[in-house]
Amino acid sequence: MILNERDAREAKQNLVLAEIALSARENIALAAKGFPSWLIASHQKVVASYKDRTATSLQTYNSLKSGDLSTISLSKMDPGVSLIVARIAKGLSQKQLAERLGLKEQQIQRYESERYRSISLSNFRRVASLLDVNITATVQHAHNPFFLSFNDENSSIDKKTLDKIVHHAEAENWFEVKDKEATSHQVLRYISSARDNYGSPALLRTGINSKELADDISLLAWRARTLDLAKTVLDSRLPKFNLINLDWLRHLVGISRLEHGPALASEALKENGIILVIEPQISGLALDGAAFVVNDTPVIALTLRHDRIDNFWFTLMHELGHVYLHYYSGLSLGFFDNLDFDDIDQMEIEANNFASTLLIPDESWKISPARISKIAGPAETFAQQLGIHPAIVFGRMRKERNNYKIFSDRVGAGQVRKCFNLQKG
Repeated sequence: MILNERDAREAKQNLVLAEIALSARENIALAAKGFPSWLIASHQKVVASYKDRTATSLQTYNSLKSGDLSTISLSKMDPGVSLIVARIAKGLSQKQLAERLGLKEQQIQRYESERYRSISLSNFRRVASLLDVNITATVQHAHNPFFLSFNDENSSIDKKTLDKIVHHAEAENWFEVKDKEATSHQVLRYISSARDNYGSPALLRTGINSKELADDISLLAWRARTLDLAKTVLDSRLPKFNLINLDWLRHLVGISRLEHGPALASEALKENGIILVIEPQISGLALDGAAFVVNDTPVIALTLRHDRIDNFWFTLMHELGHVYLHYYSGLSLGFFDNLDFDDIDQMEIEANNFASTLLIPDESWKISPARISKIAGPAETFAQQLGIHPAIVFGRMRKERNNYKIFSDRVGAGQVRKCFNLQKG
């Protein structure tokens, strides 16, 4: 939703940019830069959806400014957002609300930027009262099993699984307290808080075939931790993500050839409004990476369970494929990927193709001697011509030949974790 004048001005500018991005001239320009036609077409559908949604949001905001609340449902809205909507509908600026509350304008700006999540209950009620917002609560009989202690006989959480998560949390320094019993309860509260604030993740990657992992405690714990890491970056001044712009991805791929490419990639993503977090997988989870969105900001989380240069870049670009191709068709729920599985889902196929073609353009690969070479020379020359790390080419060769014994010394094994100053997993 558009909830202030700054966002409204930005929305108007982005509508112009979206119109340009959808033009035939821009299509030709992207094709000239090496973007394949299928990717351009797929991304244009997302941009068209973005344009429609932005126009609707702008119209809703203008209606709110005139006091018209008929276009929105306050009962289904986040309580913090309802306060912002009420302020707009009453024709109050952030400065005017601050004056009536005896606060500085910056304080209201801060409250609204975080949807009033850090405000005390008493002050929340004070703001609601001033804005004539009636806050109600409903107590449901159904219990949330994640509020129960791990040793409660009614708990659905397996103690062995919880112990495994606790061990991981201690090893990765999730909490300051080191007492195991205290950590067990912290883990449960951690998971419950993340689930309450952001919902339960749905595995849109159907290749993970063990049990229904949408409610799997290990996945929920890992997701809770990556959310926590992402929020520390969100608290800083992060540029707003621009769904329209694809140009910078070519620069990102070029970073791969540099010695500390993975760490530099993290900074490049941040400069473009995307958060990258690293959190090792919890034992048994078999997870490579994930893509989801927090407060409209895309987050990519990697486990680095395969500590190799080729795997890092393919997984990163795969998750970016979800961001740019599936922003409105799954990113809010999240994609949690095990890339050891074959392509069995259309969105996963699209994300794989996104990664493959941006790292190594299909037209170049089809005519490259590296495709059939049994020696390293042609692959290294090809990588130099493309301006990418040779490990990416060797990884493609191993994948296509389904032979992971070849060129095992050429894929950058053991080179990624040290870029992030992480211990060997």
